[in-house]
Amino acid sequence: MVHKPSEPAPILLITYKRAEYIDIILNILISSGVKKIYVASNAPKNDSEYEVDAVLNCREKIKSYEDKIDIEKRFLKEHLQVNESIISAIDWFFSNVERGIILEDDIIPSRDFLFFSTAMLEKYEYNSRVMHIAGMTYVEAPNQISSYHFVDAGGIWGWATWQDKWKNIHNYRKIIEAELARKILEFKFKNASRCLYKHYLTLLKECESNNNPSWDYRWIIVRLTLDSINIMPCKNLVRNVGFADAMAENTKYKNNFFQSLEVSGLNWPLIEPSEVCIDHDFSIKNLKMVFDCTFLGVFKRKVKEIIKRTLLQR
Repeated sequence: MVHKPSEPAPILLITYKRAEYIDIILNILISSGVKKIYVASNAPKNDSEYEVDAVLNCREKIKSYEDKIDIEKRFLKEHLQVNESIISAIDWFFSNVERGIILEDDIIPSRDFLFFSTAMLEKYEYNSRVMHIAGMTYVEAPNQISSYHFVDAGGIWGWATWQDKWKNIHNYRKIIEAELARKILEFKFKNASRCLYKHYLTLLKECESNNNPSWDYRWIIVRLTLDSINIMPCKNLVRNVGFADAMAENTKYKNNFFQSLEVSGLNWPLIEPSEVCIDHDFSIKNLKMVFDCTFLGVFKRKVKEIIKRTLLQR
């Protein structure tokens, strides 16, 4: 049994131009007993009135909560590209804490997500293979007993990790250069799902050939290559409200599936799995749902990858 922690772990909130949901997010954090929030804000992309006002509006909203909760701010004066902005924000966060929860300004966490992540951070801190705790679950397992599952890879829409595990992202090129990377991907996915195998092989090639691959590509390929174990709750605990949002950087298009995912609660104390090993059926079902392994799904994903690569170079 895993009991509910007395208070949530430290939080990093990564913001840019979207002020619309700041009130909701901060009020959830405050009401959940969060003691301190670290806020990273990228600078405007250019000097246009729209860009400057959007960023300043978001920052003013953050500062209006300083009398309600301890806020450590990192407000950049010069704009960084998405990759550098997010990686440096998480680096900054982990220069201050040893473990914590990462949110972006379009992720609405449930209170259970905050306590679940904290409980997992505490329980698996010294397990070197457990690297990542996800908040979003796409397909719940039927007749499930455990409160959470071990999977090959968890998402980044509300997640948590440890300082020492995060540091691996800076060695991504050395880690993936080994022939072992391809062998692990083949072992994990080739027989279970050709679609997933091809998808992750594409991410691996992107990390090998691109001087500045997407930060989330790096993080997932590093975790897969290191044969890590990742944690996913039995129920979905977060909501992504950023799809088709004018302020979005990487989720500019509508996604009915992700937008319709309902947030559920957990029963405490948590029931842990009988052993620390990947639940392959649960893992593959969730990954296939994320990547929509149909012909149309693959085609759409290719188009989105091209758009994302273009945005990251702006």
